[in-house]
Amino acid sequence: NWDAGTWQAAAHPGDKLAVRRNNYALMSLDYDAGPDFIQGFGNGNSESEYLVGDWNGDGKDNLAVRRGNCVDMDFDFDGVHERTQCYGDGEAEDQYLVGDWDGDGLSNLAVRRDDCVIMDTNFDDAGDVQQCYGTGDSEDGYIAGDWDGDGRDNLAVRRANCFHMDFNFDGSPDRQQCYGNGVASSVADPMALKTAAARTFAGGLLQPRIRSRARR
Repeated sequence: NWDAGTWQAAAHPGDKLAVRRNNYALMSLDYDAGPDFIQGFGNGNSESEYLVGDWNGDGKDNLAVRRGNCVDMDFDFDGVHERTQCYGDGEAEDQYLVGDWDGDGLSNLAVRRDDCVIMDTNFDDAGDVQQCYGTGDSEDGYIAGDWDGDGRDNLAVRRANCFHMDFNFDGSPDRQQCYGNGVASSVADPMALKTAAARTFAGGLLQPRIRSRARR
């Protein structure tokens, strides 16, 4: 949700897509086929990973770049990071995830090690909640999202074209949805720019319609 609180959001509520091309993210605000906002952040292919989340609780999603085990988070679409959090071991982790694990309105990091996900809830670089779910690397994918609308993100595992969603951190699936055709479909790449857990772009996007800011 790139544009929460703006006139674009009132006209076109909900989350929108973005695509990444090198170090630029092209964000849609109105569900049409063209980008409405372009942000340059990081160096592109030299980054370990791009992530998305509401890092400061303002209701808007912003970019972050991961370099090793450190994640540089941008709050305001200016291409300069406002917070750096170092968490986990970097490339030794199986996966980095983003979610609002405790329902406080802030997105936080988690690292997956095999079938266990260690979640940070307060940016202190220490794990606060651990959940083991699924079978680890034999799963086709792990994602996070608020599957039941309670304001907290939870895990889901993908097996072929079926998603097994947990609602309450107990490690047991509460909902299954089969969608797409499995192997031929790819699940929420962070820079298809929307993990199930992570949210909206904006920040003074009233004019011009397309604006570019790049960090050099």
